[in-house]
Amino acid sequence: MKRFFSFLAAAALAVMTAVSPLPVLSADGTTVTQDDIVYTVYSDHAEVTGHKGSIAGGVGVAATVGGVPVTKVGEDAFWNCTEITDVWLPDSVTVINEMAFCGCTALTTAEIGIMKSLVDLVTLPV
Repeated sequence: MKRFFSFLAAAALAVMTAVSPLPVLSADGTTVTQDDIVYTVYSDHAEVTGHKGSIAGGVGVAATVGGVPVTKVGEDAFWNCTEITDVWLPDSVTVINEMAFCGCTALTTAEIGIMKSLVDLVTLPV
């Protein structure tokens, strides 16, 4: 599963960076929690950096938080969320870090906004 997500992230990143340049990261950020998803908000963008509690079922990443676009799903953001089955990412997300969904053993479907398609994921050993 790790290899598949790495491949998926690399392919998505290649397509997305050709469409939209990445913002310059700010050194400081404010942490905001929305629907049990933890975001770090900077002056020009926000990133998914973690989660609170147990997340189950379908998960949708917000397109904007604090008035700025969410552009990245960070490393280990959904680490070991074993009950997530579906993920929706908005067009604004241009980076999915390696291991962002590590341990999400029930994850079967991801909708990546910029691709406008559903990707059926195969279950691979973690």
